[in-house]
Amino acid sequence: MINTKTLLFLLGSAVILAGCSHKVEQPTKAKVARPSPAEIFNLRTKCQELSDKMLAEYAIGAHGPALRTVSESTHYNPETNHCYYESQLGKNFSFTGGPKGFVPVADDYLTVQLVDVQTRDQLLYVTQQNGKRSAYDWMPGGAGSGADYQTVLDKIQELMTGE
Repeated sequence: MINTKTLLFLLGSAVILAGCSHKVEQPTKAKVARPSPAEIFNLRTKCQELSDKMLAEYAIGAHGPALRTVSESTHYNPETNHCYYESQLGKNFSFTGGPKGFVPVADDYLTVQLVDVQTRDQLLYVTQQNGKRSAYDWMPGGAGSGADYQTVLDKIQELMTGE
């Protein structure tokens, strides 16, 4: 015959095991109302101001003046409610010469980075030089240093053009 303690233990274990198989629904993110066109304009203006301040303080995207070309842009994305800064550096084909021992930049040299201006976190980064490509995705759920080059470029494009 089973004593009371054993019976209570078995009954408690059954209740615990039954509870473990029950799936708890995760709460979904609340939908945020899309800003009005006037609000988006103001947020994009503020995004540019924050980006200018960040660049002045940290010199993000700093590069050799003659070795590389640089293209910089900012974008407030209302879908993600974030302000992004994108920097693209490539070879400056009009640069000739250089100091003694100068190693020229490869013809296929390219780096593209995406920074969240509000947090100042670098989110996405790709680079290529001499046929070698690397990509990094530090966004939540991203692949880190094992990211796919084209996927990261596409993600940058999507975030920088999102309406």
